[in-house]
Amino acid sequence: MFCSNCGKEISEGSRFCANCGAPVGQPVNAYANGGGYGQSQNYYQPTGQMIMDAGKVVVYNGVKAIGVTYGDGFLYVFDDRLEFHKKHGTMAGMGVNPVVGMAVSVASAKKNPADTWYYRDMAEVYTAKHAGVISKICIRFRSGKGFSITLSGHGKEGNAMVEQLCATINKYL
Repeated sequence: MFCSNCGKEISEGSRFCANCGAPVGQPVNAYANGGGYGQSQNYYQPTGQMIMDAGKVVVYNGVKAIGVTYGDGFLYVFDDRLEFHKKHGTMAGMGVNPVVGMAVSVASAKKNPADTWYYRDMAEVYTAKHAGVISKICIRFRSGKGFSITLSGHGKEGNAMVEQLCATINKYL
């Protein structure tokens, strides 16, 4: 039997892949350990319960007021981690050449379709304003690196959900 996530052989009777930690029988990339900031690398089996589906989000490198896009996709909040499933990767080249930028963005997401960030690797989580207007979640890891997350559908509902997400995540830190 082979892992549907990383393709490595799995010992008979195993519940998790010894190489990537994916549960046996899960869809491809459901628990992918991509190259995101502060990520735990295969030393912790994802076992937590999903708390909420945060919906479509944009993730930015760093926690500055405006940053380079790390990717967009969907954020799932568990009681032990966050999972970011990418639709597009970095959008850094979009201003120079939109056609090439979009192709690079889609290829980047296919290469690294999901990131898992464990709470135990996080130093702090707080809210701030993106470009001084839109509420965002800022996550700084113990490594010193970090990123910020904005939700699709800004306005009062989006800003209220950012506050709720931040409070939920802080409960588990």
